[in-house]
Amino acid sequence: MSATVPERGVDRSVDLLVTLLIRYPELSAVHVSPSGHTLELSFLLSGAVQSREVEACAAKIRSSLDALTLLVRQDPGHKRRVSVHHQCHDSLTRLIVSRDLSDLVPEEFAIIVAIVKESLGKRLIVDDAHEPPNDLPDDAEAIADTLHALRTQKPGRELIGIRDGGRVLVFK
Repeated sequence: MSATVPERGVDRSVDLLVTLLIRYPELSAVHVSPSGHTLELSFLLSGAVQSREVEACAAKIRSSLDALTLLVRQDPGHKRRVSVHHQCHDSLTRLIVSRDLSDLVPEEFAIIVAIVKESLGKRLIVDDAHEPPNDLPDDAEAIADTLHALRTQKPGRELIGIRDGGRVLVFK
């Protein structure tokens, strides 16, 4: 019988997914695609959301990330690559915010979640079964290290983390 040694890159990706899903109960799923060099944040919304509502939310996300670029002293002409789209499924809408891993910084997660809450909050489905602990340490440095590792390592496996009744499940 042989044991399989987990790839460190996969471990770091799993850590990132679990950290984000525990910290932000507004997220329904997080998908890391090293081959596509992207990270997707998924939110569930009740009802069919109109395209204009999604575009208004996307515009706020883009302008906020542009402001963040100035704050973290990146090239002012640099535009963060962000894609915001939605998929309607009967009485639910899945909002997907996709970010390029090349310039993603930990502060973006809180900004994106706050804007989605502000823009679509009355429709946002939040996992009430799991409230993040009040004493959750600030994982910004650990998240930054993980993002750096994801950027510099060879592409690993795609992973998706989802919320299910207060639990976080991660799949390869």
